[in-house]
Amino acid sequence: MGKQDLRVLEYRGTVIKGWTGLYELDLPEPFFLLAYDSGLGSKNSQGFGMVEVVDAQKA
Repeated sequence: MGKQDLRVLEYRGTVIKGWTGLYELDLPEPFFLLAYDSGLGSKNSQGFGMVEVVDAQKA
């Protein structure tokens, strides 16, 4: 994670900082499914915090 991964934007008057990149989550399956369904971080109802599962062998 570095400065090149940081994204800052303003949404309805609120500054939001987000991070892009590939990250590895080491969670029990129920917690992983919760994170996948609800998103990571804040402002999830606005579409932030969305994650995509990537096959580690292809990445």
